[in-house]
Parts: sequence; C-alpha cells; structure tokens
Amino acid sequence: MMQIIENHNMNETKRIPLADCKHGYLYKIRSRNLLFGVFNEKSKGFIGIREKFGHEYLFTEYHHDTGPPFGTVSPISKMEKVPDDIEIKESLGSFTNDTNQEVAFDKPVSEGGKGWYFVGTGEDANGVRSGRRGNQPLEDWLQQQRNERSK
Repeated sequence: MMQIIENHNMNETKRIPLADCKHGYLYKIRSRNLLFGVFNEKSKGFIGIREKFGHEYLFTEYHHDTGPPFGTVSPISKMEKVPDDIEIKESLGSFTNDTNQEVAFDKPVSEGGKGWYFVGTGEDANGVRSGRRGNQPLEDWLQQQRNERSK
C-alpha cells in the first residue's frame, strides 16, 4: 500500500500545469480513456481517440487543474504541434441531411432560446434533419501519431 502512494505522488509532480499547456500541441497524457491528446485552450481539454464497444471516435477529457469531477487528464509531455490546416475541435459542426447547410443549437425554445437554427442566416431550423460531422482530418492525424508512437 505504501508503494502505491509513493508512486502516485511521484507521478503527480510530473504533471504539466494547465497554464503551461499549449493550444494545438499533442501531449502524452494519463487519463481515463486516452493515451495521447491535443490540447484545446478554449475547452481546457485534450482531444484524443477513444475506443468504446469496438468503435473509435474523437473525445475530449479535461485537464486535472479544472477540478472534479471532470478534470481527469494529467499531461506528461508535450510532443509536437498539429499541422496548421487541422482544426482543433472534436466536431466540424452539424449539417442538414438534404442541403448540407450548417445548423447549430442555441437553447430550447421553451426556455427562450432559438432551438436549432441555420448558422448562415439565423433562421429557424427546428424540425430539420441534421447530423454531426466529425473532424476527420484531426482523427486521421491522431491515428497516424498513435500508430507511429506505439511501434
């Protein structure tokens, strides 16, 4: 039992503080679901590839310094910068199925919000069928990094 406590404390001193994390860089991390993650300064989280029930997808876990219950990431080392042409976010947005127009959600109409609306015009999009578009360029880059670093 004493050995576990000593190792835990030793590892805690290696964590890179939130203030020292750089947006758009890949980090080796300790977390619940990720081995590597790209830091997003806006969310204070790390985007990585999570596997659940045989399906892989981009997922964000948040820096330990953001506090409980969601601060589950301890970054260990900064590795490299993501290419400039790749956006640092899980999703590229939601788009209508038929016209491929971008839509977003404000807050429920019952709470005084717009609900779903067209991003380009601000017009009502409630009732329109849409789907989320994943950030395939970031996912592909992370997959490449994971493959190269686990050899």
